Amino acid sequence: MKKDILTFTDFNKLDLRVGEVKEASLLEGSKKLIIMKVDLGEDYGTVEILSGLAEFYTPENLIGNKYIFLANLEPKKIM
Repeated sequence: MKKDILTFTDFNKLDLRVGEVKEASLLEGSKKLIIMKVDLGEDYGTVEILSGLAEFYTPENLIGNKYIFLANLEPKKIM
Protein backbone atom coordinates (compact mmCIF):
# COMPACT_ATOMS: atom_id res chain seq x y z
CA MET A 1 0.00 0.00 0.00
CA LYS A 2 1.45 3.31 -1.07
CA LYS A 3 1.70 5.90 1.72
CA ASP A 4 1.27 9.66 1.58
CA ILE A 5 4.20 11.85 0.57
CA LEU A 6 6.27 12.85 3.58
CA THR A 7 7.57 16.40 3.81
CA PHE A 8 11.21 16.99 4.62
CA THR A 9 10.14 18.62 7.90
CA ASP A 10 8.31 15.42 8.88
CA PHE A 11 11.21 13.24 7.71
CA ASN A 12 13.58 15.31 9.82
CA LYS A 13 11.58 14.31 12.93
CA LEU A 14 12.44 10.62 12.44
CA ASP A 15 15.27 9.37 14.63
CA LEU A 16 16.64 6.34 12.78
CA ARG A 17 19.28 4.45 14.77
CA VAL A 18 21.35 1.34 14.28
CA GLY A 19 20.68 -0.88 17.27
CA GLU A 20 22.10 -4.22 18.33
CA VAL A 21 19.73 -6.93 19.55
CA LYS A 22 21.07 -8.06 22.92
CA GLU A 23 18.24 -10.44 23.91
CA ALA A 24 15.24 -11.86 22.08
CA SER A 25 12.46 -14.28 22.97
CA LEU A 26 8.98 -15.24 21.86
CA LEU A 27 6.28 -13.23 23.59
CA GLU A 28 4.21 -15.56 25.75
CA GLY A 29 0.72 -16.00 24.34
CA SER A 30 1.61 -14.88 20.82
CA LYS A 31 2.59 -16.82 17.71
CA LYS A 32 3.90 -13.80 15.81
CA LEU A 33 5.58 -11.47 18.30
CA ILE A 34 9.19 -11.43 19.41
CA ILE A 35 10.26 -9.23 22.28
CA MET A 36 13.77 -7.83 21.88
CA LYS A 37 16.10 -5.88 24.13
CA VAL A 38 17.93 -3.54 21.78
CA ASP A 39 20.91 -1.32 22.54
CA LEU A 40 20.26 1.98 20.73
CA GLY A 41 23.37 3.69 22.04
CA GLU A 42 24.13 6.46 24.48
CA ASP A 43 21.02 8.60 23.91
CA TYR A 44 18.41 5.86 24.37
CA GLY A 45 20.24 3.01 26.09
CA THR A 46 18.65 -0.43 26.00
CA VAL A 47 14.96 -0.50 25.08
CA GLU A 48 12.34 -3.23 24.67
CA ILE A 49 10.86 -3.56 21.22
CA LEU A 50 8.12 -5.91 20.03
CA SER A 51 8.13 -7.05 16.45
CA GLY A 52 5.95 -9.41 14.42
CA LEU A 53 8.92 -11.36 13.06
CA ALA A 54 8.28 -14.79 14.58
CA GLU A 55 6.81 -16.13 11.33
CA PHE A 56 10.11 -15.42 9.58
CA TYR A 57 12.88 -15.55 12.21
CA THR A 58 13.64 -17.33 15.45
CA PRO A 59 14.71 -15.15 18.37
CA GLU A 60 18.14 -16.80 18.30
CA ASN A 61 18.67 -15.57 14.72
CA LEU A 62 18.24 -11.94 15.82
CA ILE A 63 20.59 -11.86 18.83
CA GLY A 64 23.86 -10.06 18.13
CA ASN A 65 22.69 -8.58 14.83
CA LYS A 66 22.34 -4.90 14.07
CA TYR A 67 19.27 -3.40 12.44
CA ILE A 68 17.85 0.05 11.78
CA PHE A 69 15.16 1.12 14.28
CA LEU A 70 12.92 4.14 14.51
CA ALA A 71 14.03 5.21 17.98
CA ASN A 72 11.43 7.92 18.62
CA LEU A 73 8.32 5.96 17.61
CA GLU A 74 5.53 6.54 20.12
CA PRO A 75 5.10 3.53 22.46
CA LYS A 76 1.90 1.57 21.94
CA LYS A 77 0.33 -1.16 24.05
CA ILE A 78 0.18 -4.49 22.26
CA MET A 79 -1.94 -7.41 23.51
